[in-house]
Amino acid sequence: MELSDEIHDKITALSDEGDFLLENEKTDEALEKFQEALVLVPSPKSD
Repeated sequence: MELSDEIHDKITALSDEGDFLLENEKTDEALEKFQEALVLVPSPKSD
């Protein structure tokens, strides 16, 4: 399944935020961003 540009951009932005937070040792906040991004991925998530 192909993602819309809007969803792709949101996932990318949240992932980038998570990476930044992780690099700054804010693990809990980073995990929240990654989880927000994961929710946007349509099922089946394994694809």
